[in-house]
Amino acid sequence: MFARSFAVVLAALLFGGGCAFFKQEREMNTLPAGENPATYQGEHDMDADLCWQEIQSESDSPADAQAAHAACMAKRGWVEQP
Repeated sequence: MFARSFAVVLAALLFGGGCAFFKQEREMNTLPAGENPATYQGEHDMDADLCWQEIQSESDSPADAQAAHAACMAKRGWVEQP
């Protein structure tokens, strides 16, 4: 049971990390006015990492992990761009 949970969380982290590059590129193109790009990206990355750490024990599948991560990021004020 533990191995399955660990595998699911690991897969979710790898999937999230792989998608992070493309998401980062898109988000950097939608930088809020007057925001320092490095500070903005650093804050986003730190919040994303904290959210992944918070949901590690809660997610049973990659889809659950993505949904939980999105909800955590929304709580922190990061809105998913369409």
